[in-house]
Amino acid sequence: MTKIAIISQPEQSLLIDISGCSTYTEASHHLSSTLESSNQFCENKHVDLNLGDLVLDNNEVAQILSIISEAGIEPRQVFVQKNETKDILQKLGIAIASGEPAKLLSLETSAAESKNTKDVLVIADKNSDDAPNLLANQPVLYLRQTLRSGQAVSHGGHLVIIGDVNPGAEIMAKGDIIVWGALRGMAHAGVDGNIDAHISALKLAPIQLRIAHAIARAPDRSAGFSANAGPETARIVDGKIRIVSSAPE
Repeated sequence: MTKIAIISQPEQSLLIDISGCSTYTEASHHLSSTLESSNQFCENKHVDLNLGDLVLDNNEVAQILSIISEAGIEPRQVFVQKNETKDILQKLGIAIASGEPAKLLSLETSAAESKNTKDVLVIADKNSDDAPNLLANQPVLYLRQTLRSGQAVSHGGHLVIIGDVNPGAEIMAKGDIIVWGALRGMAHAGVDGNIDAHISALKLAPIQLRIAHAIARAPDRSAGFSANAGPETARIVDGKIRIVSSAPE
């Protein structure tokens, strides 16, 4: 289960969502570890915070706000469900958000989609000329951080991560995804149905890949293909996800 999510939509506020945490201790831990290396997310952006149904006392609210402040962030508004927490925030002069917070771009597939989807990955030839192509009209979110289990990043454009994506972490983008590291978690590119989206990584060993509505498991490395094959790119070919090695000859 996702414990903390960074949700970015172009021209909208960036949202830090810790509503997946059930206790203050859990929330403060995930918030601290995430913001410690990813505060570049929040430069020149409006930032909202979603506390969900966390029940926090005065000291706990102060500590959460202190963690955010140390990362150079001042929340524009806070989404909160519990009146006890809301009252403390209001006394501190923190704006309470109305409406519903932004959600992670979906990694789920409907039953109807699943029936029409092949759970297969095809390994392409090493010398393929195909390569990822970032479309000029898509905004890029750049993150220098390794994502651990329970962390998620969602962006309404292209997503570039300098670091690893570990098992239990999720990354989602409407455009391409590029991981300058090992991709071992779950990745979904082209979330809005863009079948031209790509997923690239220096080491591609995901739990699951999705591009638009196509879904695939990790490739079988025992079938004559080296686990140290180097950079690879996944894309849709003839309705199936296909992997192309990007390693030089």
